[in-house]
Amino acid sequence: MSMVRDYPVMTSSPRFSTPGGLFANIPGILGFYPHDSVVFLAFSPRKPDGYILGPTLRIDCALLHSDHGRETCESIMDHLDEISVEMVIALVLSRDAALRNKTSKKLSDLRQELTNCHKIEACFETTEICTEEPFWLAWTASEIIAPSEWGSGRMSSVVAAPSMAALIKEGTLPELDRDSAYQFFDYGNPFWDDGDLVEIQNEVREHYYNKVKILESGVDVEVASALKRKYSRQIRKYGDFVQQFTAEDIMSRRDLLVDGASFMSSVMSRDAFLNFAVERGSEAMKIMIAVARSFEGTIRANALCCYAVGALAVGLGMRIQPAVAAALMEEPEHNLARLILEAACYGQYQHILEAAGNKG
Repeated sequence: MSMVRDYPVMTSSPRFSTPGGLFANIPGILGFYPHDSVVFLAFSPRKPDGYILGPTLRIDCALLHSDHGRETCESIMDHLDEISVEMVIALVLSRDAALRNKTSKKLSDLRQELTNCHKIEACFETTEICTEEPFWLAWTASEIIAPSEWGSGRMSSVVAAPSMAALIKEGTLPELDRDSAYQFFDYGNPFWDDGDLVEIQNEVREHYYNKVKILESGVDVEVASALKRKYSRQIRKYGDFVQQFTAEDIMSRRDLLVDGASFMSSVMSRDAFLNFAVERGSEAMKIMIAVARSFEGTIRANALCCYAVGALAVGLGMRIQPAVAAALMEEPEHNLARLILEAACYGQYQHILEAAGNKG
């Protein structure tokens, strides 16, 4: 049984009048269907009345019951305090009734024991997130959650949930589970064997990395700006050409892979691609997932960061965490990945887009 804590996913969802409407949005918010999990839904006040959904965070039930459960709960609530959350609702999901009951009780106990957990106003239970799936109130600590109105019910349509709109627009849906959401970013290109991939990677390093390193070294601000404009023109030309192709098409063609990876060979060309990702997010995602699956090292880490920015640009903020996590797995000290993740954890999505779109 896994014991994983995810980082918060920020939302721009409207107010919800029922728990059924609220819970139906969780797969679209997280980007996957959670199982054996606790989902913390945090709310900020919205004047003149009511609350608006803010960050949403998921952990494995097993983590809550581990030796680290107490400190995990404290850490989550500390983070939510930092971003001025006023109320938290917990949803426990599992087909295992004993695990659900045990987890709900654990949350209730932690609320009593830990001073910073007082914002957990209620805990609901369900077996899974599915249209018309029953849910019920396990406990409440406040009159804000009125049992007579919110005591039980059924979930609204998951596909019709507001959080699904951006995913559907991009022709995709939430993954079936968390593992699938993260495996999407795994290294591996089925169109080439290992020897071919090494050869392609060496070609990029020899013909682009070394050339760019010489070209960019010691340049002044004016020359650097001119170089970035040159890269931007090349990227747009490449982007226009690959519009006709899928990510799989790009992965299968050596020339397209090499050209796409070349833009990830230096900070300057990568930053020019970040501008492109803000403006043409869908195309950037397609190109960068092909590169990320086909290259290792800095090129892969850069590609994953550019994918994350492209995803954010088209409203798929839930893709940031798994993409950047894969980048940090590849290069633990990757500065851009760390900056994106830190900003995302505090809901600074607009700041990420503004910084990535800076053409200076």
